[in-house]
Amino acid sequence: YSSTLSESQKKLLSNYITSFEDNGIDLKVFLNEEIHRLKDSLNTLKNNDTIKNDNILNQKLDQVFTVLEETAKTHVDSKTVELVLNVQKLVEEMEEDVS
Repeated sequence: YSSTLSESQKKLLSNYITSFEDNGIDLKVFLNEEIHRLKDSLNTLKNNDTIKNDNILNQKLDQVFTVLEETAKTHVDSKTVELVLNVQKLVEEMEEDVS
């Protein structure tokens, strides 16, 4: 997976794997920071001129933002990790497209 996963995805998976050793504390801290970073990235993307003019894309980004906010309040499990991995990939691809 070294060629298909981004560094942030690798860090998340690493934290998830080792979370069983410390009762998930490091994973929770990492996820809180990562969700905050992803929400900041989404806000930055929404301010891009190309995206700003696309109402449908803006609505979809708002939905992703809302899901991240709700995820930050839930119990961390494999579905949470999978969701964050997907959002990481989405943000990464969108950032590449707008640059």
